[in-house]
This record gives sequence, C-alpha cells and structure tokens, in this order.
Amino acid sequence: MGHGATEFLPDGILWCEAVGEKKRASGSKVKIPSIRELFNEPEEWHALWCGFFEILCPLPSRQPMDSEYYSKVIKPEYHYYRGGMGMAVLFWIVLAKLIQMVFW
Repeated sequence: MGHGATEFLPDGILWCEAVGEKKRASGSKVKIPSIRELFNEPEEWHALWCGFFEILCPLPSRQPMDSEYYSKVIKPEYHYYRGGMGMAVLFWIVLAKLIQMVFW
C-alpha cells in the first residue's frame, strides 16, 4: 500500500495510511479500545476461561452448556471465549513439544 493509499478492512472499516486512522465507510471514526479496557470485567475473564477449559479438557462435558446461559454470558464476550480456546490449543501444542523433548 503506497503513501496516502486507502484500503477497506473487514466490517466496512476504511484504513487511510496518510491520515493514520481508521474510519467506517460511513465516515464515523472507529474507537480503538485502550489496554485498560481489556479484562476489566468479570464476564470477560469468565468467557476466556470457559473457552480455555472447553478445549483443554478433552472429555465430553457432563452437562452441555445451556442455550440461555450461552446467550447471556458467552455470546456478548464471544471474542474472549474464542481467545480462551486459542490459548488452550497453544497450551496443548507446548505440552506436546515438552513431552517430545523429554521423552524422545
């Protein structure tokens, strides 16, 4: 992308390199949250750990997640839920590598 070029990003966001800011295609600025807003609510932590342990524990759950619970607790913080799942996958990869290094 050259100097002053613009590019459409996902969700209709327009990136303008010359100005160095993101704007929606409608022209309104996109608010990029500060780092202080990351994990500042218990619901965010809860969603992260739900996703983490869903992947970490390979056994099927004794009780499936209730759809009402999912829509009230997990769905609003789904990005944290998916982040927890990703952390668990990375944990399994690191654990497998450690086992390989120790025993082979």
